[in-house]
Amino acid sequence: MHIVIIAALIVVAYHLLFPLIEPKRRAVLIWRVTQGGFIDKSRYVLGFGLIVSTSIALWDQILLLLARHDVVRFYPVMPKNAAAAPVPVTDLIQGNDIFSLLAWQLGDMVPTLKVNDTIGFGQPLFYTSSLAGWLVLSFKLIVGLALIGSVVAIVKAQQDKPDKPPPEISLLPRTTQRVLHWRPGARRPGPDRQTPETASP
Repeated sequence: MHIVIIAALIVVAYHLLFPLIEPKRRAVLIWRVTQGGFIDKSRYVLGFGLIVSTSIALWDQILLLLARHDVVRFYPVMPKNAAAAPVPVTDLIQGNDIFSLLAWQLGDMVPTLKVNDTIGFGQPLFYTSSLAGWLVLSFKLIVGLALIGSVVAIVKAQQDKPDKPPPEISLLPRTTQRVLHWRPGARRPGPDRQTPETASP
């Protein structure tokens, strides 16, 4: 069941993050945000919130799965020796500690604002596993840079106010577009096929 949840979150997170990563779709998204009214901007703010929560949930489930199989361990404080007791998996689930750790990592990516220090949000978990470190790094690179880069681009576009819109394209990946527009019985007529009205006798 855990694998099914992770697979579903991967599909959802991919479709949510794709417009922020692919340059052409990102340009369209930024244009819509900057040129839209208050309702449109509010809708995209909610969309960014959905992207953050879904992405955190995905990495949270991956790390939790590894913790359940004792592949990675998390500690309430940085362990000074190998005898330190890790946080039990049940406590990780009930306290949403990994979710909080990933949210803390996003806040830590904005050093100028010092988000975590300003709101008094201390690091909730610590780890010593290199695998956990690589997974957290991938989260920061994929999700954090995509979100922060998009916000910076939107602010810059809001100041510049370009008059010429980018070419309008769908924000969905091409594979998904083909699936949505696929018709089971549809076939393109071949070059040698003729309709009964135009067929030669």
